[in-house]
Amino acid sequence: MLNQNVNLLFSLVAASHILFLGIIVYFHNTKSVTSKIFFIHSFIITIWSVINFFSLESQGEMALLWIRLVMMLAVPHVFLYFLFVINFPNNVLSISKRHFYIYLAILFIMMGLAPTKLVYKTYNIVNGNIVPVPGLAMPFYGFVLVIMTFLTIFFVIKKYFVSDSLEKKQWIWIGSGLVSSYVLLISLVFLRTAIYNDTRFVPYSSLFVFPIFIGASYAILRHNLLNTKVIASEVFTFLIMTMTLIQVFLADNFKALFMSILTTITALGLGIFLVRSVINEVNRRNEVETLAKKLKIANKKLKKL
Repeated sequence: MLNQNVNLLFSLVAASHILFLGIIVYFHNTKSVTSKIFFIHSFIITIWSVINFFSLESQGEMALLWIRLVMMLAVPHVFLYFLFVINFPNNVLSISKRHFYIYLAILFIMMGLAPTKLVYKTYNIVNGNIVPVPGLAMPFYGFVLVIMTFLTIFFVIKKYFVSDSLEKKQWIWIGSGLVSSYVLLISLVFLRTAIYNDTRFVPYSSLFVFPIFIGASYAILRHNLLNTKVIASEVFTFLIMTMTLIQVFLADNFKALFMSILTTITALGLGIFLVRSVINEVNRRNEVETLAKKLKIANKKLKKL
């Protein structure tokens, strides 16, 4: 029960906090394509984190099914982050429709390939753990994802050098989160599982992804982090969610575990409502202040006339 709780804690911590970051970024600018891409990315990774937990707790063919689904959702993770980097910091889609549809076609082909026997054909039991056996297409699958990863890093570096001083700071945060997560995922999870049949770091996969979202969300929100009310509501929600997640780890029976998870979901929902209300209040106040300034300027012009 302890190992199960630890795995569940890792999955819930990553899933809930990543989803929270995605929703917050989206609320700050609902019209921005970059914010929408980030939100979709966070939503998919949330599902991926939950599926990753089930892959660790299942046995036999069911475990292999969950593992294949994990591999399938790893594809949009890599592709969506590449699209995010290409598009950041624009509010509209910055690539042509033709390139976008080609990009989507490759994405869906890779996702269709992942849950088949061509990527993982079967599994072995090694030291009591289920270790998937790579199929014929695993080298191709891995090659495409690694190439997409290096392309993402390349564009982060390229955009860093062509950006002004303000955007350079944003790209440093994005690059730091990207490199941290991908080094951990590729070296400790993907390569060790595919080459050495070592799955000891798989339970930490959800946490390894977290730096990507921390870096990217800060880069997006750094212009909006000047209002103390918004900061306070977001920090308060983070703390409440973390405290409720600790109860998951401490649960010693199914009923306590269920109630802890339910409390976490409720805290996430209430926290999102709180933050959204504060953001809307701040936006309305800013609009009123802007209108007041315009009115003041208009009055001055009227006096001159």
